[in-house]
Amino acid sequence: MSNGTKRKYSYRVHHAYDTQKAQAGCRGIEWQFDIDSWVEWWGDDFDLRGRRSLDLVMARHGDEGPYHPDNVIKCTARENHQTKNRIMNSRK
Repeated sequence: MSNGTKRKYSYRVHHAYDTQKAQAGCRGIEWQFDIDSWVEWWGDDFDLRGRRSLDLVMARHGDEGPYHPDNVIKCTARENHQTKNRIMNSRK
């Protein structure tokens, strides 16, 4: 930071948070995490996050509502994709 203050989290953490928040916004999904609650929610699983099928993702219950600590679970990308497909098929 230019004013000499030190960031609470690394650049990598800030970048990951900012990216996930921006992606939610692009999808029109409300984001109700601040960086502290987001870091706490990921906890020791932070390095297991990703896009590959066995990486962890933040999934919303029923693929509805905001990204909020009470409305998300950790699951693999594969599980999230399967759940999303089941929900979409049930709505047809």
